[in-house]
Amino acid sequence: MFIIKNNKHSFLCRFAQQVGAIFNDSQQRSSSDVNHPLSYYMKNISKTNFINIFHIKIPMITCLEREVQAILKLKVIGISFFVVGMLAACSMTPDIEESSPVHEEGEGTNMDQQLISAAAEGDTTTVLKLLEGGADINATNHQGDTAVMAATQKNKVDTVKALIEQGADINIRNNNMDNVLLYAGAEGLLEIVKLAVQAGADTTITNRFGGTALIPASDRGHVDIVEELLTNSDTDVNHLNNLHWTALLEAVILGDGKENYQQIVQLLVDHGADVHITDRDGVTPLQHAERRGFTEIERILKEAGA
Repeated sequence: MFIIKNNKHSFLCRFAQQVGAIFNDSQQRSSSDVNHPLSYYMKNISKTNFINIFHIKIPMITCLEREVQAILKLKVIGISFFVVGMLAACSMTPDIEESSPVHEEGEGTNMDQQLISAAAEGDTTTVLKLLEGGADINATNHQGDTAVMAATQKNKVDTVKALIEQGADINIRNNNMDNVLLYAGAEGLLEIVKLAVQAGADTTITNRFGGTALIPASDRGHVDIVEELLTNSDTDVNHLNNLHWTALLEAVILGDGKENYQQIVQLLVDHGADVHITDRDGVTPLQHAERRGFTEIERILKEAGA
């Protein structure tokens, strides 16, 4: 099957897109400017201006003049249907070179989605077969998850390991701004955190709150994750998230002061956490601890110089 090239640069598509833009712009005008979204423009556009707007580089022959006049006289509802139809045609028509075969969605895309599904199920054998068959290891689904991210979310450690060994990009974030290290760190998935760290995960990448993996691990009480990140990665212990909180501040503010949070605070100060960094209101970790009655955390912070 062959078609004549008809992409976003063609006249009809360009025409529809421009009229659509005018329509949207006119909707933002007040009722005192126009009685109808297109009337202001249609009453003030001559044939020449109309042609200039759409950059139609066609000789002004009688046929074209008549066509422009006819378009200018169209009722607004007719123009609306025309625009919708043209935009739909543009969106459905792929950019294909003249006289080239029509491209149809084929096995590649299906294979990629099968890869992601198999990874989520922990079916490592199928994952490897699909990769051998040409599946894209870093393809994403509608949620932005790659195969290695899908496996991480289901805590499929063996599959995550196999995908990393096959070259999966563990730094890619999904639509929720999570990647392998960020998700595993927040959820307390130690084995996957270790795999990510060993694979050289970028510890500077942040989640949707502007925090590195260390911060949610600290506020959720994941002692083993905090220790792994501080001991075996280059994570910044004093990174500030969008709330202007460090991992230390989050551990005190969002923790319950019990033993696991005491251990986390100790780990953080032992690895250089600045006890003097305040929140946006100028409140220090020690002051937060005092307000909440966390006496053991108070002691740790004071011994660290707070």
